[in-house]
Amino acid sequence: MWWRKRHTPTDAAPQAPRPERLARVQTLAEQALALPSGGMRRWNTLAPLGEADLDDVAAVASAFLTGDDPPRAVLAGEMLDTAIARHGFRGSRPSADTTAALRLLLEPACHPDQPPDLIVAALSPLAMLEGTHPSLLQPLVSHPDPKVRAIALRLWANLLTDDDDAPPEHVLNATLDMLTDALDHDPAPQVRAEAAGALDMLHLEATQWPNHRGSGRIYERLAGFRHDPLPEVRAQVLSAALREHVSGAVDQLLTELADPDTHWQFVNCIQPGLPNPTDLRQALTRLQQTGWPDRSCDPDTYPEPDDRRQLLQQALTDCQP
Repeated sequence: MWWRKRHTPTDAAPQAPRPERLARVQTLAEQALALPSGGMRRWNTLAPLGEADLDDVAAVASAFLTGDDPPRAVLAGEMLDTAIARHGFRGSRPSADTTAALRLLLEPACHPDQPPDLIVAALSPLAMLEGTHPSLLQPLVSHPDPKVRAIALRLWANLLTDDDDAPPEHVLNATLDMLTDALDHDPAPQVRAEAAGALDMLHLEATQWPNHRGSGRIYERLAGFRHDPLPEVRAQVLSAALREHVSGAVDQLLTELADPDTHWQFVNCIQPGLPNPTDLRQALTRLQQTGWPDRSCDPDTYPEPDDRRQLLQQALTDCQP
């Protein structure tokens, strides 16, 4: 997934005894287990783990990962993903000892022979613990399961964003070739969308590299997909096109926004300083007035109605004339 929902922390409460804290984490885990894996309802149920002690979450998740219950092992990855992400929003990270222990647990869960849902659940927290690397991801980008291929491609691209400097030329070119090949040839829409998103992410990153080195080349890899059948792909291409000030990009965005059921990623394409802000605001206002935030909302898929309202409001703010 390209999103990480933010969670506003509450005021810290005095620490309860550890057995009580572990019981709370266990209770949340059991509640989440009843909900579909990978869905927003499970994510929201696990959200309070952002307030829990990370070592407590790690203790419960570790027991699940080393047990013989596959659904609980998948849940363990999602628990760690949620807890580490939400603590990260607050500037908090696991201790060095906890990080090392969790890496040792999560890396075997990412082996290609593991169940695909477990690989997907374990990869995100492992990446946040800086435990992913090319040798781990290499066999996963060609995995038979599209969910695994999709997240492996995204995390591979993430490896190029760890430093402020541009990556070595041969590394950048190899990554662009891999992502372009997936975008062009992978049969799974999910993988193609992630490949386009990874290229757009690298394009945004490249605008921060010295002399914007590589940004033009990255956009060239995307340019041929501006009219792709998949709206998720078109939106990622359009996002980079707007950054590159490509002729006709704003007109294409207006056309996409004219669809009353437009994909949320087109709303997310709005950037401060775009041409024709008045026309863009009119298009966004039409979506607002016709109830776009409340349409086409799967309770287990991001964005939820409140998220869609926030996206729309932010887009309106960003295109002030």
